[in-house]
Amino acid sequence: MVNMVIMCGKQIKNIRRKKEREFLDIKRKNIENTFRSIFYILPFYIQKFSFFFP
Repeated sequence: MVNMVIMCGKQIKNIRRKKEREFLDIKRKNIENTFRSIFYILPFYIQKFSFFFP
């Protein structure tokens, strides 16, 4: 009985840790994607605004 409780506790801990890791991975990927999109979009904006600032 005690063994079962300990096993369940360990599994819950592992699941929670896995979820946290996935969440952090998602956050990191979102940050990387936003930076990537900014760096892709920036040159186009610079080309557009270079008409205003010759």
